[in-house]
Amino acid sequence: MFLLPEETLVIFCDLHQSLIDRSKTISPDSLTQNNGILAELCLHFGLNSCILTVPVSIGPRGVIKSIQPIQNQKNTLYRSDANPFKEDTLTEYLESASAKNIVISGFSTEVGVMFTAVGALSQGFRVIIAVDAIGSRSSRTEGATINYLTSIGAQILPLATIAVSLESDLSTVRGEDVLSCINRIKC
Repeated sequence: MFLLPEETLVIFCDLHQSLIDRSKTISPDSLTQNNGILAELCLHFGLNSCILTVPVSIGPRGVIKSIQPIQNQKNTLYRSDANPFKEDTLTEYLESASAKNIVISGFSTEVGVMFTAVGALSQGFRVIIAVDAIGSRSSRTEGATINYLTSIGAQILPLATIAVSLESDLSTVRGEDVLSCINRIKC
């Protein structure tokens, strides 16, 4: 299972400190760190990315600092519906990115992550959930959601596996970047 950078897009869902502070399935610190590592991989490999969030007027302000280095006006997409595929902005963004593979991270697994994954699968994308870059308020409901997503075709993979799927030759400069990232993943 390898990922070609030019065919891979990362979607960060609802990563606001006020939300992830409620995480019970992974510590907020680990969730922040691991999403920062995923953002770093986007920079190292030139991966397209987007940050899904709700309009500031109806939701939390600002995304976590660890993903801000990849955030810009073009890749920050605001949505009012839990299913971001009900709105044209994400669909248009994905068309312009020419992605075949979508890696999803975020909070919460049961809402932002799940609805994004279900929508992407229905559009024919290969969907990978970065399991150590998602969080939830409940291990019970997160487990049920992961089981459901697996049953409909999403792949649930550790961040380390995703990183090595981008560059498996660890003796290269990019391989060294991958190792550096892997060594900082928090459980």
